[in-house]
Amino acid sequence: MKKALLFAALLCSLNIATAKTVAEIKEDYIRHLPEIQRAAEEGNPNAQAILGTMYRSGWGVERDLQQAQYWLEKSAQQGNKMAQNNLAGAYLRDNTQNNDQQAFELLKQSVESDRDVASHFNLGVMYENGYGTAVDLQKAEYHFSRAAATGHKRAIEALENVRRRMGK
Repeated sequence: MKKALLFAALLCSLNIATAKTVAEIKEDYIRHLPEIQRAAEEGNPNAQAILGTMYRSGWGVERDLQQAQYWLEKSAQQGNKMAQNNLAGAYLRDNTQNNDQQAFELLKQSVESDRDVASHFNLGVMYENGYGTAVDLQKAEYHFSRAAATGHKRAIEALENVRRRMGK
């Protein structure tokens, strides 16, 4: 069990720490699917987030949005930032029910540091458009600026647009 948990944590951290392409990450996940599944079933939040992503994308498993949501929710409940951000995105794309408030709350939880680029960008979008919260251009500007500081191109564009709207 310890080996599987350590493996899943290491795999997740390596993919974040290196400049791997999505195709390389996908290959790694598929190659290590049995270990990821075992670690996820044993409660490892990193493995659960990875498995949820695999089900959502159909990487090495049949695409299954219910399984994806199941694993992402288990991981997000344990505070996994990647799962919180991915689950928020899934909630926003779900056209069958209004989950904007849930997505907003998950993104607020996932933003702990300036390194949470995707969460900052997504939270900026929510504040800019009033998804799950009231429109707040100052908070949108704040979150877009955090993501833009890392060179995130869409955040740079969004920051410019928000500042224009604010008259800056």
